[in-house]
Amino acid sequence: MIEGSAKYGAGHYVPEGIDFEFVAIGKIETSKGKRVKAEISTVCPNCGVKNKWTV
Repeated sequence: MIEGSAKYGAGHYVPEGIDFEFVAIGKIETSKGKRVKAEISTVCPNCGVKNKWTV
């Protein structure tokens, strides 16, 4: 569950945590070490708009 305040969909304010999906899509190796590249997706509980972020 994502915690904290955020805006989803058409600017709907969601004041509490929502469920999300985390999918690892690759690895990033640098001189500082290894990191995971991932996609996080969630659905706005007010309007059903799907949101996706790559981190």
